Amino acid sequence: MTCKQIIDAAIIYVERNNIATDETLLRRAQILDLFNASKAKVLGDFRIKGYELTGKNYLKSVIDKSTYEQGGKYNYFEVAPAIMNEYEYVGGTNGCSRFRENVTISQFQNTINQQVPSITQYYKEGDYLKVDNNGVGTILTNYVPVNPMKVPTFNFEYDEYPIDDALVNTIFDMMFATYQSKTSGTPKDTISDSQDTTKSIAK
Repeated sequence: MTCKQIIDAAIIYVERNNIATDETLLRRAQILDLFNASKAKVLGDFRIKGYELTGKNYLKSVIDKSTYEQGGKYNYFEVAPAIMNEYEYVGGTNGCSRFRENVTISQFQNTINQQVPSITQYYKEGDYLKVDNNGVGTILTNYVPVNPMKVPTFNFEYDEYPIDDALVNTIFDMMFATYQSKTSGTPKDTISDSQDTTKSIAK
């Protein structure tokens, strides 16, 4: 499904389920933002519980090195946020195909890692992947994005949104349950103005 198809499906979901909403929710950009947030929660919960995610939920991105702290032995690559902050595969396109992930900066800086043959390593630092090989200028990442619209190479019109179709309704359920919980604090007037009520009789 493309982003447009997801938005259309969300509108159909609202209509079929008679969900009380207003026109502001049906602004297309807002629907996509809500979908992204709910998807991140659903898939994050799945990962915490140890469920495997299908390949349809992943996005591959080719990323060129950034100008951030250029020089020295490291190169930096700006990446979009990923579910659980996991980048499950990082490969280089400059003749370097073996990468090792480090989860702490102390592991990344450990001199034991400078073994022969050395393996290029990376560490997530803020919005960047820090790679200890300044000869690598382009990397390939495979991850579950929080919001694919944050990926510069993602095309709203034509690219498939990275989500398993079987999860779409689950995400819609969470989306609109969250929305309704925010709006349910206002009691609805379900009695016709022409009918007598305790308040009108007491006047």
